[in-house]
Amino acid sequence: MIDRNYETYEEHIASEKKEREQLNSIGKGIFAILLGLFIIWLIFGFLGSFF
Repeated sequence: MIDRNYETYEEHIASEKKEREQLNSIGKGIFAILLGLFIIWLIFGFLGSFF
């Protein structure tokens, strides 16, 4: 008999959740960087219009 090492349903769900959380954190990091750059651009553009 061939003994295969399948992961259980709980392990499968846990690994999917972990992958999803990692992708979410990467997405949030990219969003935060873009938002920061946009705010800096907005501030300097606004202040630059006076000088």
